Amino acid sequence: MPEGNILHRIARVHGQWLVGRSFTADSPQGRFPAGCGSPPLHLAGPQACELLSHEDAAELRSRLGPDPLRPDASPSRALEALRKGRIPLAAALLDQGRIAGVGNILRAEALFLARLPPLRPASELRIAEFERLWEALRLLMEDAARDGRIVTPHAPPAPWETPGKRREDRFSVYDREGQPCPRCATPLSRVTLAGRGLFFCPGCQTPHEHTASVARRKEMEHAPRK
Repeated sequence: MPEGNILHRIARVHGQWLVGRSFTADSPQGRFPAGCGSPPLHLAGPQACELLSHEDAAELRSRLGPDPLRPDASPSRALEALRKGRIPLAAALLDQGRIAGVGNILRAEALFLARLPPLRPASELRIAEFERLWEALRLLMEDAARDGRIVTPHAPPAPWETPGKRREDRFSVYDREGQPCPRCATPLSRVTLAGRGLFFCPGCQTPHEHTASVARRKEMEHAPRK
């Protein structure tokens, strides 16, 4: 699944070139009917390629969770979806039916910015923690959709970055196994979760029971009374 910021940029380009125009769709396997007379559209190596009606497209979108890049996204719906089940929070974040657009890089960087343990059960996610996570996702995706690169705030310089070159991606934890955490200097870890590499800091992303109990008590104190 590409990161959501990439999809938004591609959608903008497609909108500029394709909206309001007709085009030819063909396939070496004969998957599309012949007979269109418009200029051809070439897609290189898509994982899935099919023509959808407006109704089919709406049904497909209805299966997606809230998109942090959309101003009408519902954070409360995203929180409810994330809390379902006791799978690790990092695994829940890659479920596009819970939150749309989160890929492997974004989940690692957003969880780091929000100081959340990636392997903690998603059902234990508290409101204040989710708010930090949602804001981190929104900011990362907005910047990446605008600039075309993911640059985590306060991330160390990329090793290939040199003066005079264009800015590259810069990550705090993703693909930095064994290197020092930019926040606490603990060597960063990598584990395999559902076949994907998960990067995090075992120092500042480890749950602390005392801190957690205080946060739970404050949340209960401020919860609306029935």
